[in-house]
Amino acid sequence: MTVDRDTVTYLSKLAKLNIKSDEIEQATARLEKILGYMESLKAVEPTGGDPEATLALRDDVVLPSADKDELLANCAERTYFAPVVPKVVE
Repeated sequence: MTVDRDTVTYLSKLAKLNIKSDEIEQATARLEKILGYMESLKAVEPTGGDPEATLALRDDVVLPSADKDELLANCAERTYFAPVVPKVVE
């Protein structure tokens, strides 16, 4: 994909960026370089195999949770299962 001044100007308006007219050439060159790199990634062949084999997953172990009364002990006001906080949104 080729990038020109009009494309950079259009993208800067979409992104609400204030790119000065003397910076457009530099932004065009940078965007062209980024898109060139992305094109080069298309040529990379992924290695075969199971993608989950490379992940180190931990065992799923069920542990007891904390006591709710102990967790809510420092609350100024609470219901049976949750702290009560002041309403901040009308």
